[in-house]
Amino acid sequence: MIRTQVMFTPTLKSQINNFARERKISFSAAVRELTTHALKSSGQSGDDVTRMLLKLADSATEGPSDLAANDSYIYGKKASK
Repeated sequence: MIRTQVMFTPTLKSQINNFARERKISFSAAVRELTTHALKSSGQSGDDVTRMLLKLADSATEGPSDLAANDSYIYGKKASK
């Protein structure tokens, strides 16, 4: 799996927490399940989703060059390994 960071509104985060708690799964598993279901329901093929995500990534032109590898941007200090 690939680690990523996503920002949710407080309401959406609460709804996902409730979904996870009802199913006795982790928050991350709930996000994966809900996202998979939403993508399948949308009728988009994997190629459509890939193109959409690549287009979104192309629009991100600013930021530190080591953002993906440096946890201090997320957590405020160097994470121990």
